[in-house]
Amino acid sequence: MEKLEKLEKFPEKACEECGHVYVEEECPRCAEREAEAADEAEKIWIMPNTDPVELTNDQGVRFVNIYFVQRCFGGREEGGWYFDCGEILRVIVVPNESAAQEIKSGLDALEFSNKGRRPLSSVHSDGEFRVTIDLAPGVDWPREKPRYE
Repeated sequence: MEKLEKLEKFPEKACEECGHVYVEEECPRCAEREAEAADEAEKIWIMPNTDPVELTNDQGVRFVNIYFVQRCFGGREEGGWYFDCGEILRVIVVPNESAAQEIKSGLDALEFSNKGRRPLSSVHSDGEFRVTIDLAPGVDWPREKPRYE
């Protein structure tokens, strides 16, 4: 009975974004996804698969961002071209620049060392790690595939 009332009030329709068929005023899947995205934007992840934390004081805070960088195929123009693309692996929040430098040095030397890896310019490269210190949490880049011009 409840479904019939909903159908009379709001006829069935398909969401233009996700294709989900729904009866409510707006697509519940898209509304939920937007709410989750808003919540995530306010939180910073320290490590993958751990609980997010909220920063209360951002004075001097640095982000040690760890990327895996590869060459991605751009297109066939002029014999083919490639561009660098970075995937964020981990973000570590630290209270100041000196702590960030210490962590970066340790990560570069141990866990994310490129020793034995071929450089990105090599056709046999399988990628490399890059550890950066930034004022914001890292994100995958580029956001859009570059265009050949």
